[in-house]
Amino acid sequence: IASAGWKAVALEKMTEAAQKEAKHAISTNSVDEEGYPLVPVVADGAWSAY
Repeated sequence: IASAGWKAVALEKMTEAAQKEAKHAISTNSVDEEGYPLVPVVADGAWSAY
């Protein structure tokens, strides 16, 4: 099924991006008191009523 393929690729790419963001946060010493990376998230304030 095609949807399973794109879901697998999407999960892989999101995981890679999260690892890259975490690595960058650690390299810039942007971590909390327990050492967890702090990654800023920008939201546009939109929401869905559906």
